[in-house]
Amino acid sequence: MKTSLSRRQLLKTGTRSALLLSPLLSVANSVSAAKPQIYTGKRNNLALGGYDPVTYFKDSEPAKGQKAHSMQYAGANWHFTNQMNLALFRTDPENYLPEYGGYCAFSVAQGKLVKGDPTLWVIDENNRLFINFNRAIHRMWVDRMEFQTAKADKNWPSILG
Repeated sequence: MKTSLSRRQLLKTGTRSALLLSPLLSVANSVSAAKPQIYTGKRNNLALGGYDPVTYFKDSEPAKGQKAHSMQYAGANWHFTNQMNLALFRTDPENYLPEYGGYCAFSVAQGKLVKGDPTLWVIDENNRLFINFNRAIHRMWVDRMEFQTAKADKNWPSILG
């Protein structure tokens, strides 16, 4: 009595199993590969590294927020410098959110997700806040912002996975 399978039978069985399991594996991979809409870093759930998103627009410079003035939005914790900025954000959060969730805008244009540095930023003529990874990348973004923005807009949000 022969109990082992021939090489051909093993290949057929393996192929069938792979075909049956492949949809499950792709769903599992897509679920585990999906990135959060807002970049928060690995150690905490803090958006923009704790910088107050309202200050970019209101004060024309970023300022660190305080835990005493905070709220959760879009799955992330947001800190604000004062109660007034918190109230402004709460009234219209979409108006103050960084584009591409605070990921590096230039990287999103290149089809990649890289953390953004909240101290490297620019607001364009459409009142959109862009964050970048480092000074060199930031200069490349600013030099060709319109072109890079069009590329990044095509990639966002599908790039999240």
